[in-house]
Amino acid sequence: KTKSRFEYAVSNIQWAIQDRMTAYEQVLRNAVGFFYAADTVTRAEWRSYVQTLRLQQYYPGIQGLGFTFRLAPEDVNRFTQQVRAEGFPTFTIWPGEKREVYHPIVYLEPFTGRNLRAFGYDMFTERKRRLAMQRAMDSGESALSEMVRLVQETENDVQKGCLLYLPVYNQKMSLGTVEERRAALKGFVYSPFRINDLMKGIMGTVSPQ
Repeated sequence: KTKSRFEYAVSNIQWAIQDRMTAYEQVLRNAVGFFYAADTVTRAEWRSYVQTLRLQQYYPGIQGLGFTFRLAPEDVNRFTQQVRAEGFPTFTIWPGEKREVYHPIVYLEPFTGRNLRAFGYDMFTERKRRLAMQRAMDSGESALSEMVRLVQETENDVQKGCLLYLPVYNQKMSLGTVEERRAALKGFVYSPFRINDLMKGIMGTVSPQ
């Protein structure tokens, strides 16, 4: 009897996790659709869009909703100056070493508190994040990273985290093969999750024990 109750509880938790992550994936898909509906999406438009989702109310556990932009090395200086002209005079893409491709975090809402620490960070420079981004880019589907320490973490209440990615492509280019999808990549819509906060949000939907 005890074993049956335990297995039932585990099944409920497993279902709750799968259901919640499917909901988060749909948030990303809707965000990708928002990019495809417009030639360009401004910072203000992204903020307004994310605010309408009311993430903390309807999707507890999600740290935010962001966008990374793929840049070639020759585009970095121009792009940096462009973001600085938007009212962020100290913006820089980090880490600073030179590389063949850059994927800085450009938008991340809510753009407050912990999330400010991620502005300009190139997630492609870190192995676990890069592997998930590459899977998403090559498949055209969502990809979840292994556990990492989010750049949003401070010295207080440190939690492990993970990130869910979905690619944004140039819709005018063919996407039939892996090589074509790589060539057409514009960036990634993504969400970071602090794992304790995520699980608390999910567990609230099942038995508290």
